[in-house]
Amino acid sequence: MPSRPGAVWLDSNIFIHAQLRDAHSEACRKVLAALEAGTIEGWVDATVLHEVAYVLTRRFGWSRHETAEYLLLILSAPGVRTVHPQEALEQAVTFWMRSDKAFVDCLLAALAEDQGGAVCTVDADDILALGAKAATPDEIV
Repeated sequence: MPSRPGAVWLDSNIFIHAQLRDAHSEACRKVLAALEAGTIEGWVDATVLHEVAYVLTRRFGWSRHETAEYLLLILSAPGVRTVHPQEALEQAVTFWMRSDKAFVDCLLAALAEDQGGAVCTVDADDILALGAKAATPDEIV
């Protein structure tokens, strides 16, 4: 994680407006181009990826596949830094693209696989279907 005051945290609207044609689009596309060129660094949290996925699929009608490709493109940009392990985020996006599961379930499953452990949930079947370990609350306590 960034430890300097000048760190740039990227909001989901940067990635969303880059796909639109509005007053913010050009500047947002320039930010994406700079991230792709590696001339700037920007930090992306998993909540930003979730929000981009939600808005693009629910509001703009993108398919999961189209949205996942865009999220993976964002994650692969040389200037993008991630709070969570990048491999886990890429796996979460891939899980989400290939399933009907919620993005957060896919993220937790990917983190459990990457970091070890199990996801505690009352919907263990959703996590197990993604190939990760799951435990119900009764199994935890």
